[in-house]
Amino acid sequence: MLFVLAILIAGAYGYFWLNGILKTNEEAEALLSNEAQYESTLGAVEEEYKRCKSFIVQEEGDFSSFAYCQKFLEWADAYELSPDSST
Repeated sequence: MLFVLAILIAGAYGYFWLNGILKTNEEAEALLSNEAQYESTLGAVEEEYKRCKSFIVQEEGDFSSFAYCQKFLEWADAYELSPDSST
């Protein structure tokens, strides 16, 4: 009887331990997915920053593009998203 109780307790412990491991694994996969999305978005921001920087230096083009690029550069600098501020 005591042996059966010990087996049941060990089985219950193993079940909860395995569920904890699986939950931690799912959380880790979600974090890695978020990191990949962040890196992709940051890459796009850096490319747009470089494009706008070169557009403003040329001083050519229409005013709306110039105003957009000026605001974009201000925004990127304010949040330290420019390639110059990357670590």
